[in-house]
Amino acid sequence: MKRLHLLIAVTILIKYAMAQPPKDTAGRPTDSFRRLDDITIISGYNKFNKKETEDVARLPLRNLENPQVYTIVTKEIMAEQLVAGYADIFKNIPGTGVPILYNQGRTSMLSRGFQTDNLIRNSVSGFVYTNIDPANLERVEAIKGPSGTLFNSTMISFGGLFNRVTKRPIEAARTEIGYSAGSFDLNRLTIDWNKPLDEGKTSLLRINGAIGARQSFQDAGFSRNVMLAPSFIYKANDRLSFLLDVEATMFTATSPTRFAPAATGNITNVKALGIDYKRSFTNNTLAYTTQQLNVFGQINYRLSPDWRSQTNYTRTYSATRGYVTQLIGKTDSTLQQSAQI
Repeated sequence: MKRLHLLIAVTILIKYAMAQPPKDTAGRPTDSFRRLDDITIISGYNKFNKKETEDVARLPLRNLENPQVYTIVTKEIMAEQLVAGYADIFKNIPGTGVPILYNQGRTSMLSRGFQTDNLIRNSVSGFVYTNIDPANLERVEAIKGPSGTLFNSTMISFGGLFNRVTKRPIEAARTEIGYSAGSFDLNRLTIDWNKPLDEGKTSLLRINGAIGARQSFQDAGFSRNVMLAPSFIYKANDRLSFLLDVEATMFTATSPTRFAPAATGNITNVKALGIDYKRSFTNNTLAYTTQQLNVFGQINYRLSPDWRSQTNYTRTYSATRGYVTQLIGKTDSTLQQSAQI
C-alpha cells in the first residue's frame, strides 16, 4: 500500500511539473497558475517512536545526526504493555537477552552478549542493589555504541549501558491513578500527581508512587513493594533552575529458585535434575526486605543561547535484611537447601 501511494504521488508530481502554465492573449503566464516547488510524502506514524534525546550524546542531536546505536523505551510503551516489573521493559530492546534476577531483586541484562548491570540513572552513576520500580521512569535508554567516554568506563560493559531517566515535574496540573491485576494474585496501584505551586509556575512538584504485590507460580514465594518518588523544580529566573529528585523503595520477597551444581557431578542445571518445576523447596517465612534511597540534584544555568552549564549530584543507598536461599548440589541426586542471613 505504501508503494502504491508513492507511485501515485510521483506520477501526479511529474504530470504537474510537465504541464505548461496557461497564458493570456499576449502569451504571458496567468496568475492563476502556481508551479509546485516540492512535495512531502508521509507513509505512516509510530506514536511510540520517540528517539530524540539529549542524554545519549550529551548534545541536542536529532536521531539522524546521532552516530550512536541506541533504543529508547518510553513511558507510553510501558503504559500500553501494563509493565509491572523492571525486567519486562527489556523485551522491547533487541539484543538484551534473558534477564538475570538476583536474590535481592536486582536485575542484570545482556547487551550484545555481555552482562550489563543497571548502573546509570539520569545519565550519571546511580547503582542500585535492589529492585527497580518502573512507575517513576520516563524512559529507559539502551545505548550500544562506544559511549564509555561520555558515561564513565567503569559504569558500562563492552555491550554498552542502560540509562534510567526518571519523571520530572511539568507546568500542567495533572493527576493519573492506575490499577492493574493479573494472574498469581497480581495487584498493583500507581499514582502520578503533578502541580505548579505558584501562579508564575516557577515552583513545580511531581509525586510518583506505587504499591504492589504478587504470588509466585510455585507452591511458595511472593513479592511486595512500595515506592515513593517526589521531584521538585525551582526556576530562579529564565536562566537558572534547580532540580531535586528523591526515590525511596521498600521491597519484600522470597528468593527466586537458584541452583549451584555439585562440583563433582554431571548435572549443571535445574532442568536436568528432573524435579517438579513448580516446587520451590522453601516457604514464605524465609523472606528478605530491601531498602533503597536515591537522591539526585541538578543545577542548570544557561550561559548563552548556545551554551549551558549543568551540575549534577547523586547519592544512592541500598540495604538488604533477611534470608537469602539457594539449592546446592551435593551430588547428582542430592540437594541441600542453603539459607543465608
